[in-house]
Amino acid sequence: MLEIMRILIVYGTRPEFLKVYPLIRELLKIDNILLSVINTGQHRDMVLELESFFNYSADIYLNIMTEGQSLNSIVSKIVLACDHLFDELKPDFVLIQGDTTTVMSTALAAFNKSIKICHLEAGLRSRNINSPFPEEFNRRTVSLISNINFAPTENAKTNLIQDGVKAETIYVTGNTIIDTLKLVKKRLLTKVEDNKVHILVTAHRRENHKVGIKHICNAIRDILSIYENVWVTWPVHPNPHVMDIVYKELGQIDRVSLIKPVNYLSLLELINNSHIIWTDSGGIQEEAPEFNKPVLILREETERPELITCGLGFLVGTNEALIKEKTIQILDDKQYSDSLKTVINPFGDGMASIKIAKILAGLE
Repeated sequence: MLEIMRILIVYGTRPEFLKVYPLIRELLKIDNILLSVINTGQHRDMVLELESFFNYSADIYLNIMTEGQSLNSIVSKIVLACDHLFDELKPDFVLIQGDTTTVMSTALAAFNKSIKICHLEAGLRSRNINSPFPEEFNRRTVSLISNINFAPTENAKTNLIQDGVKAETIYVTGNTIIDTLKLVKKRLLTKVEDNKVHILVTAHRRENHKVGIKHICNAIRDILSIYENVWVTWPVHPNPHVMDIVYKELGQIDRVSLIKPVNYLSLLELINNSHIIWTDSGGIQEEAPEFNKPVLILREETERPELITCGLGFLVGTNEALIKEKTIQILDDKQYSDSLKTVINPFGDGMASIKIAKILAGLE
């Protein structure tokens, strides 16, 4: 008879929930795993909306979110809350996903309690400690103290080994976001077919605030002046460093649809209906290959180079000339567009959660 293992999963943001949800489903099927789940509330409303969409509720809600709080405030609240909860729940493993402040804070609290740490989506690196901020710091810090590392790709495993992580603690599993996409795709509305070319734009990274956002707006105007059939949709982040500039620059421009942030299903439908995506989002870089969509990465570096290697990603930063050049190349090169239909998703096959659950249960 297998010994009971107590696993505690902690998440607090939309990307974290999307990537731990399929694993939660698998772990609940395993008899020798006693699972508890905490939602820190770092992105309270967005995560509650997702939980409702998937008809799921965490076991414990910390509700740490307050308006205008600093990163240090988030860290201190989560560490103190986890300190008490770890004493109460006595987990054998704490499992965290990605690189958010919730992740780093939970890992720190677990380390200080000598509790083993499992890091899901381990090994992503930009090699620039300030970009993305604070995510690059968070994931590097967590790698220093994790006991088990679930790397989504071979490249991520290589990064971990280069940083001194022992190879025997690393498992290459694929990315669990693909598992979630497999669950959700059947609920998408039928793709809209029309004569328009749709460009989806998302941008919110701190390093792109103000100046970078202005350059993106300029590039949009340039593309619209060249192509009469191009339409742009931009779900605008509510941060004033983004929103104020976008609405000032593009609010009165024809063929630009500025909308409020959308729920996850609606975002996937926008991805599915687009011809090109301009984004600084890490998640969309992983989701776009599932729909065979080319992505202009609005950053100076990416921790997901697999997207570039497979031919779907172009690193353009917020360089107006480069954004314009790559967009024109994609729109005008039919041979390239046709080749996208055969690209295999470099981030996984939708089986990552099953693999991880078996490893945790001691079945592999």
